[in-house]
Amino acid sequence: MKSYTRRLLVQAIGLCLTVSSVVAGVHNPGRDKAAQYFKEGLTLRRAGAVVEATARFNAAIMADSTYGAAWSELADIYFAEGDYTLSLYHSLIARTHGSTDATGQAGLSYYRMKQYDNALEMLSLAAADTGASTPVIFSLAGVYARQEDYRQSIYYFERGIAHSVVVAGAGEEKNVSDSMLLSQIGKDATEAKVLYCLAQAAQHKGCHKAAAGIWQLLLHIQPANGFAMFMLGKAYMDMGEVALGEKICDQAQQLGEIQN
Repeated sequence: MKSYTRRLLVQAIGLCLTVSSVVAGVHNPGRDKAAQYFKEGLTLRRAGAVVEATARFNAAIMADSTYGAAWSELADIYFAEGDYTLSLYHSLIARTHGSTDATGQAGLSYYRMKQYDNALEMLSLAAADTGASTPVIFSLAGVYARQEDYRQSIYYFERGIAHSVVVAGAGEEKNVSDSMLLSQIGKDATEAKVLYCLAQAAQHKGCHKAAAGIWQLLLHIQPANGFAMFMLGKAYMDMGEVALGEKICDQAQQLGEIQN
């Protein structure tokens, strides 16, 4: 019912496009009103009042259907709620009205809808911007992994790792970054050569928790990989869990002796 109501609202907004576009090319008297509603919507959303914020963004669009930022905010809200169809719809309209964030949002929606060719086009455009978000970069890496273009997949995963480190900084925020990074890689990469490169990159960037998780993913695929086991132990030692790390490294050496 909730989704159906939203779609009725979207159809009503669509009817307003024709009316408001007549005045958009000259002077749009609703522009100031739209800006006011949009500002109120941002304030409400930051305060956690998503329903009220959604109403304000819709009001902004009713006042001026060319207000791309309002379309983009709605796209982001619907994406967060898991309604990727509505998110995509609003993202594509936002793009036509100049929203710079909408390209990445459209790509993420296509990605969640498993329309990977469309996702590749939009995410590539968004990733060309040096300010592209971490989800955009990782999702593009995931698209390439699914297409078995491992060179490009590794490139964007490594770029995402570097971006995560810069954004998160140090301390507890870094641990949150590690967890998000590992979660994304776990969903998008199952090829051994990709995991190997990513584990090395994560360890090099200081994401030791993520590195340990990626080595574990690799060991799930290749349980007899002594090198991966040894590097897993090293990652634990780098995290300060020396006893556990040394135990895993010893197991790796024993595995190597058995294989030899």
